[in-house]
Amino acid sequence: MLLRRNKSRRQKHIQAHTTTREQETSALAKKDNTKKSRKQASKPFETRASGTKHAAKNNGAQKSRTAAMASVARSNTWAAWAMVGVTIVTGAVLFLQWRTLQETNRLAATDQRPYVASTDIRLSEKELPGYWMFDVLVTNSGGTPTRDMRYLAMKSQTPPGDPAIAFANPPDEISQIDRGLVAPNGTIRLRLGGLGLPTTVLEKMADERGILFLSGVIYYRDQSKSSREYVTKYCFDVHPIRRSEGLAVQYNQCIHWNCMDDDCICR
Repeated sequence: MLLRRNKSRRQKHIQAHTTTREQETSALAKKDNTKKSRKQASKPFETRASGTKHAAKNNGAQKSRTAAMASVARSNTWAAWAMVGVTIVTGAVLFLQWRTLQETNRLAATDQRPYVASTDIRLSEKELPGYWMFDVLVTNSGGTPTRDMRYLAMKSQTPPGDPAIAFANPPDEISQIDRGLVAPNGTIRLRLGGLGLPTTVLEKMADERGILFLSGVIYYRDQSKSSREYVTKYCFDVHPIRRSEGLAVQYNQCIHWNCMDDDCICR
């Protein structure tokens, strides 16, 4: 009986120990399963976090590329504007140089062109007895001779009109159109037979305080083929005066019709 009891006790002890080990094994298995479940449950979050980090990294790289492209575009824009500025400045410099050259050539041509003017007349009573001759003196103060010079000389006892109008259709009885040439720094006399008067006529004018007007116009060009046509107008008023020693003549330039080139446009 005692043996049976001991055997029964050992069996119970073994069963209890076995049950305990099974329970511990079951608990360990449950614990492992719980860890695995937690790990599996945490994997999607880790995957999403990794994806978020990768996306952020890609976005940062894209922003860097965009910023670099924008910087290059700005650099190209500034370079293009700089080229435009250089082109404008270069064009302005070339234009100013061209204008300076043109002005230099113009001034050189101006210095060399002829300048014809009439500022004096010559009176003579000794060439023909009983007759006074009037010579209009024309001077070229320029550096080249005149070319294609034509002139008109008129006399009248009334104030003259524009000699350029008379040049277009000159009255034969009081004027004459002729051609001539004046050398550089030279002077010529416009000796026109129609500008003389008998002494008796001048004496009568002196008694009546009359005035004789000598007027005319001169057209000419310079030596260049493309020369414009220059113009000079002149007018003198002659006053015969009786003196104890005889007849004398005084003269002055008229108020009108003494001009050159562009000054004659408004006259």
